[in-house]
Amino acid sequence: NVSIGAIPLGTGNDFVRCFSNREAFLDMGSQLRGRAIKVDTVKTVLDKGETVRFINMANIGFDCNVVISASKIKNGFISGPAAYALGALKEIFSKWGQDVKIRFDDGDTYKGRQLLCTIANGRYCGGGFMSSPYADVSDGYMDMAVIDKISRPKLISLLKKYRDGTYLEDP
Repeated sequence: NVSIGAIPLGTGNDFVRCFSNREAFLDMGSQLRGRAIKVDTVKTVLDKGETVRFINMANIGFDCNVVISASKIKNGFISGPAAYALGALKEIFSKWGQDVKIRFDDGDTYKGRQLLCTIANGRYCGGGFMSSPYADVSDGYMDMAVIDKISRPKLISLLKKYRDGTYLEDP
């Protein structure tokens, strides 16, 4: 029950991509005059009992590694989506696959070795990749994608679909 504003000064500004008038986020007057809307937050408990909240998305595996690589690549000449693209290229040729264990509120557990896992409130990550095309920041639900560890050629063939949010249509 708190009102906040979002000033998109990050590398990818993925959270504000979920809204139709993204430019209004850059105008402080628009933010102050704007109408508050309800937005979900996500609360998760990590293995060590630490509680973490997030508003857009949590990624495990390949996506997360791309963000780490992009942050190391960023400099005065390379930033934003270009840093993410170079980070993805670097990660394609790195060792990947992540052991994932997910415990749900109902007690069910999922375990496996995956390429990536995305738990999303918003649709975008990594500077515009639509990893969760059906997510809605105010519908009361999280969207989750758990993607098996696949071959490099298969990953490369799916990257454009992952960016566009159409990968879920590919069996």
